[in-house]
Amino acid sequence: MKKGMLWQLLKLVRMIVSGKLDRDTVTAIIDGRFTLNAQIGASQPYRDPIVLRQPPMTRLVLGDRVYALLSFLRGNETSVIGHVMIRRAREMDAHLGEDDYRFFVEHRGEIPVEFRKKIAFVFTEYRNPDSPGSRVYLYWDDDNGWIEHWLSCDDDWNGNGRLPRRE
Repeated sequence: MKKGMLWQLLKLVRMIVSGKLDRDTVTAIIDGRFTLNAQIGASQPYRDPIVLRQPPMTRLVLGDRVYALLSFLRGNETSVIGHVMIRRAREMDAHLGEDDYRFFVEHRGEIPVEFRKKIAFVFTEYRNPDSPGSRVYLYWDDDNGWIEHWLSCDDDWNGNGRLPRRE
């Protein structure tokens, strides 16, 4: 077993014992749908320790649409500034706007449970009318379900963000 894999396994065991991972998440990790983020360290700010396995592409079917979910990170990056994310979204033809965002909201009940608290769906072409430098993302909140949040392009966007691209 490689040293990095052993470290991930140790992290997983610690998180299970401490109760930080629920049963569905552990099952998803064991099934290979998710992997622990090896970039997390005690000196780094907290980041959700579960990210999609690389290559970071998953298919998502909502209503009559099929989306690929793409990561905007490359290599060992754990975050990028919003302007870089937007440029990469355009390069990957994954720069969706308000129409697709509203479609996700309308069909949020169809989003798989295992994506909760692990993925934020980012819509890079949907700008906040009150703050055009901000972009919307949809993420899971235990109290309110899938909700919208706005973040500035001047801020760092982490590895939980996924860019939907219509297939």
